[in-house]
Amino acid sequence: MQSICAGGRYIADGTGLEFGLRPPPIGHGRWRCSVPAVMNRLYAARTVSLLALLSLQALLAAASAGAQTPSSTAAAITGRITDATGAVLSGVTVALSGDALMGTPTATSSSDGFYRFLPVPPGKYSLVFSCQGFTTTTRNGVHAGPGFTATVDVTLSVEGVQADVTVASGSAIVDRYSTAATVNFDARELSDLPTSRSIFAILSATPAVHVGRFEVGGTAGDASLYSAYGTAAANRPMIEGISVSGIFATGLTLNFGSFDEVSVGTAAHGPEWPLPGVQMQIIVKSGGNHYHGSAYGDFENRALQAFNIDREQIGPGAEGDPTLAPREANRVWSDHDLNADVGGYIARDKAWWYLSWREQDVAARVVNFPVKPLGTELVNYTGKVTYELKAKHRLVLFGHLGRNHQPNRLDPFGPVGSGLTAATAINESDESTTDLLASGWVWKGEWNGVIGERALVEVRAGEFGGDRVEKPNGTSARFEDVDTLIVRGGNRDWQQNLRRDEVLGSFSYLRMAALAVTRSRLAARFFATWTRRSGGRAIPATCCTCSKTARQAKCTCFKLLRDRRMGCGPTRGTRAIRGV
Repeated sequence: MQSICAGGRYIADGTGLEFGLRPPPIGHGRWRCSVPAVMNRLYAARTVSLLALLSLQALLAAASAGAQTPSSTAAAITGRITDATGAVLSGVTVALSGDALMGTPTATSSSDGFYRFLPVPPGKYSLVFSCQGFTTTTRNGVHAGPGFTATVDVTLSVEGVQADVTVASGSAIVDRYSTAATVNFDARELSDLPTSRSIFAILSATPAVHVGRFEVGGTAGDASLYSAYGTAAANRPMIEGISVSGIFATGLTLNFGSFDEVSVGTAAHGPEWPLPGVQMQIIVKSGGNHYHGSAYGDFENRALQAFNIDREQIGPGAEGDPTLAPREANRVWSDHDLNADVGGYIARDKAWWYLSWREQDVAARVVNFPVKPLGTELVNYTGKVTYELKAKHRLVLFGHLGRNHQPNRLDPFGPVGSGLTAATAINESDESTTDLLASGWVWKGEWNGVIGERALVEVRAGEFGGDRVEKPNGTSARFEDVDTLIVRGGNRDWQQNLRRDEVLGSFSYLRMAALAVTRSRLAARFFATWTRRSGGRAIPATCCTCSKTARQAKCTCFKLLRDRRMGCGPTRGTRAIRGV
């Protein structure tokens, strides 16, 4: 049964390869100790890799008229309108409004009662349903996250039976057109997370995500080890649709205060995700039809803290250093986080802009580096421009710059299984550490538009890049003791550069079928990445493995192989060093 709403009108509105930049171990197999290179070997490994995914889908299953999945950076709102008897209503005018929208787009329900808005920016919206002869109904607080299709079904009452109806947001809306297990965070929820302001904090708060360690005060900052349902090898964080896989290893951080929406998918991904794992999509704030801004700041100092190493721990042997009391060994020394943003318009409902800045300075004491507090200095800049080319056609430009400076990195050369890690290697002086300076960027240009009433086109291009440089804080001969875990002497002179260019194009078409409840969707998607990397590192002139006997410490050293790319090997020239 169908009802007709008079005077209605219809206006349709509108993965790359993961590359980690971890410091390469110079020792291989059983080599524990290294002497810095007499001469450095520079290398330039330029690799161009292309990952192209072209999928053509014909979904002929019964579905509603709104069952058109949006892109990973956009959302969709759809639903069905009926009267009190259950008959569908066609010709109902639906007006959509929200801070993320340019203008107030409208749609009209079709002959089978369905309406849809596609694509729309992620955000919170209100819908107003009006039809001659029926009571006007408003639905507020409809939230649609990245890649999410919000279904809002409405029943209209005959005019005169009751007054205008306003329905506030209630229970969470479920995406009926996706099988993915996804958790969405909006800007308010992100600000309320009771932990550090980082990607790590978001992952820690996501159900089903297992993290290697919890970060409370913002001093850990390592989210490189995380998984969902036992899958950790194909994690794919993205910002504004650009993959930043390997971001933790590059040292680049993102601007938490600029996040508007974050979607974390943990399982049952759609065909646009070729691999399992944790899929994170971050959408940055935009400008608007009103000027707006915010500022955030926090400060922490050791004078404001208690001690978490007490006498009961010091008594059995908790140690500090001659210059550091045991109870000071793991304290946050200082911490400040400053974040500000501002946005607005160049022309209302036509051109918007947004800018954000963040600075962090963290210093903390650690047991295995008693010399001074370990410091980290982070600076981020983020910008975004949104331009409405014409009705239902939008251009988005986005850019992010970041810098990370750590004067003392504790990474040793010790291979896997030796027990020597950045958390266990005991550095008794600055000389055994490195000075890290990392910088990186993400940018994109995107166009999306609706052609006619049923075709959606999206084109996106961008780049994720990072430069990581580590310089030794000393140049003397280096030894690493796998028994005592004490390391001394100069560290690595190393650098690595990453450039990942990405291009994505997609086309979706919704075809009307003969049956009112049957639709077919034809979609094609092309995704390609090119990864280029280069760098240089110091190769040791001699590798030494150290072990202790009852009477002496002994190191056996091997000369450098002729093929320097292989590092060290037991070819000839062994010798024992007593009293090391």
